Amino acid sequence: MGRSNKRKKAKGNKDNIRRVISAIVAETYPGCVAVFSGHAQTSRLGRSSVSFGFRIRDENGKYRSNIVWVDPEYTGDWNATWVIEAVKMSNG
Repeated sequence: MGRSNKRKKAKGNKDNIRRVISAIVAETYPGCVAVFSGHAQTSRLGRSSVSFGFRIRDENGKYRSNIVWVDPEYTGDWNATWVIEAVKMSNG
């Protein structure tokens, strides 16, 4: 698989994750939306990976969670239980 195809697949996966998490947040936290942001991070081993995360924002514009980081390469199922637990952990 060429670089271009890998980028397209990764973008498609991120878009799918955004859609699924947005739907879960809308259903699980009525009146709230998931606000996504990107981030590039480098580990101490020098490997660079691009990840992204989301925060939950209510209808008044107040954030109800800290950022929850998401692995953009994860291709498994996303569910409400994961989102709820991840939000709880992010809020401490």
